[in-house]
Amino acid sequence: RAQALAVLARTGDGRALARATLPLAAGAASGEATLELPLEIRNQITRLEIEGEESAGAAFLLDERFRRRPVGLIGPAEQGAGTPLLGPLYYLERALSPSAELRQGSVAQLLSRQLSVLVLADRPVAEGQERTALARWVEEGGTLLRFAGPRLAETPDPLLPVRLRAGERQLGGALSWEQPQRLAPFADSSPFAGLAVPGEVTVATQVLAEPGPLLSERTWARLADGTPLVTAETRGAGRIVLFHVTANADWSNLPLSGLFIGMLQRVVALSSGVAGAEGEAPLAPLEVMDGFGRLGPAPGGVGAIAANRFAETAPGPRHPPGWYGL
Repeated sequence: RAQALAVLARTGDGRALARATLPLAAGAASGEATLELPLEIRNQITRLEIEGEESAGAAFLLDERFRRRPVGLIGPAEQGAGTPLLGPLYYLERALSPSAELRQGSVAQLLSRQLSVLVLADRPVAEGQERTALARWVEEGGTLLRFAGPRLAETPDPLLPVRLRAGERQLGGALSWEQPQRLAPFADSSPFAGLAVPGEVTVATQVLAEPGPLLSERTWARLADGTPLVTAETRGAGRIVLFHVTANADWSNLPLSGLFIGMLQRVVALSSGVAGAEGEAPLAPLEVMDGFGRLGPAPGGVGAIAANRFAETAPGPRHPPGWYGL
């Protein structure tokens, strides 16, 4: 027969934030319900549980992957409303909207509210109050995600992870290649490790980084010829990330691919102080769940899980459900 279950949303300290009724049709094993909460409250939820059921099977833990972070988007000042499907903001909105709370406005407007990531698409930052405010926001923990383009290539500014050569490298240009470049596989130490690189993704134009002793460690992604595609630098409690191509398809077909979505989601997931466990870094059991759904210290015999194998590891006696981390 049909029935209805009550689902509670709780914070890490056990407080109930919301309650939803989940209808189940006769014979159905699943149902759907919606919790309508403001972003700041929704992001406090760490556990969903069926009310009145004391069982590990009636509880679900929500980690940082389930947080919808506020992300601000700013495109080129010259971008008009006549070609929205060709502009960088279209591609960014399409890639980020499933997993982030998107906002638009001026730099001052966006920084006046809680913000995890600010995306600047081919938008140089002029010297003065705006640059000072952005630099302070990054130092305090913000993630500034930037995309190249003709404007940034012409007038680079200090809020970049690496120094750029003037102009851009393109097919038929002075710093050219004969064929569009494919992407190299991501290194195990890269935040993009584990993402599959489609062979059809190519780059025809990019901004080039000036060589230097820190360039290699600041490079998150490369083209097949070894030149950086994505670079990043930690500044204070935050970071600056640069895609050396445009956020639309002018310089590369990367924004047309599913890989683009995965890369942006990884950058957003690293924001707001989220620890970036990478490669084979062991995630130790911090708290594990018993059969009654109660969290407690891990007993002997419970092992750590490599960060790059966490998603594929099935719960069991060796790795029970619970919180794992650095």
